[in-house]
Amino acid sequence: MNGLLMPEFSRSEGSWVWIAANPSDYFVAMIFTAALLVITYFGVKQQRSGETLIEVGKSVFNTTEQGVIRERLPLPITDCPTHSSIAAEFWKECQLHGGYSALFAGLTAAAATIAILAIINFTLPKGANPELENAWGLAVILYGAMCIGLTIYMYGVRYKNGAPNVSLHDKTIPLSTAWLTLIRTGVSLSSTVLAGVVMLITIWILGPFLISDFQNMQNHFLESVSIFTGLNIFGTPLRICMLLVGILTTLLLLATFFTWTMLYSRPAAIVSAIVPTYIFLWSIVLMVIYGDGDAAAHDHAISRIFANHLWILVLLIPVSLVIMMRQLMRDCVLTQTQMIYLSGIGAVFAELNFAWLFSANNFDLLAHDIWIVQLSYLVMQGLLPLLAAVLALWTSNRIRHG
Repeated sequence: MNGLLMPEFSRSEGSWVWIAANPSDYFVAMIFTAALLVITYFGVKQQRSGETLIEVGKSVFNTTEQGVIRERLPLPITDCPTHSSIAAEFWKECQLHGGYSALFAGLTAAAATIAILAIINFTLPKGANPELENAWGLAVILYGAMCIGLTIYMYGVRYKNGAPNVSLHDKTIPLSTAWLTLIRTGVSLSSTVLAGVVMLITIWILGPFLISDFQNMQNHFLESVSIFTGLNIFGTPLRICMLLVGILTTLLLLATFFTWTMLYSRPAAIVSAIVPTYIFLWSIVLMVIYGDGDAAAHDHAISRIFANHLWILVLLIPVSLVIMMRQLMRDCVLTQTQMIYLSGIGAVFAELNFAWLFSANNFDLLAHDIWIVQLSYLVMQGLLPLLAAVLALWTSNRIRHG
């Protein structure tokens, strides 16, 4: 049995000393031993009292004893979490998509990462030396999937009997669309940040015990994030701010995209079929024109076609912003003052993007030979945080009022 549960334990010849090559084997053995000792202690204690082990759980959740403790301790008195419509909606969102969901998602993603890497190490032949230095990319992928899961129901759209459904409560709640959108997006996006912190701490604590090559993977991860260090007093905060804003903006845009996909599944399916077909037809045309003769001209043609289509995105960002802002003002979702404040915050992010783009901390992006359209998009991407916020307000307004 010891050889099955702990195969790495080996006995020194001629003695009773047992040795393990990996510290994780000691860790697993200590966990099993401690758990069994605790169960044995409470089991013997309950048997001596003529009770069963299940009675321990009943005594822990005994509301009578909890009431006595609460009366003796000077606990602070707080306001009811539902004393207003804003507080009630915030409390509801925290219960559905708040701290507990973030904690569960972070622990689940960390456990999945550790389990997958442990299984890879376990299934490899003995003496193999796998190159798992970049395996931290697996954690990044699982974190991205976890973030999508935490934000996909941000707007309250769910499937019911095979059709998208929005509850009557969400449509008639006595709360403005602006407040409702702020609460839902704020709680969901904050949960993704909290889940990432929980996942990082869990892997950092348990990784050395459960992953044999964890130190090497950790060194490569720290080397990859070294771009945030060694800068001036403004360079490091600027890069961290840009990274965080970029992640949250991407999640908000993805959540909005998935919401519209659920609401209009048939048009979304048609578009998802047209786009690959369009790309395939372009590839056929280029193959017929250039063939395999001139690879450089073929690559240049692909870049030119991509640049011509990128102009559509460059023009779409400001035009869609103006259209949606006018509709929000017309439907009284935002007042003129609120729109000015929102535009000012978006302008700040655009200026930060502009400062990063033309500074020395832009990863030598402008040192490459880029076209005007690519430079135009890099400038316009500073408006994406404002676009994501306006699109979230516009989407919530359309969902509630049609």
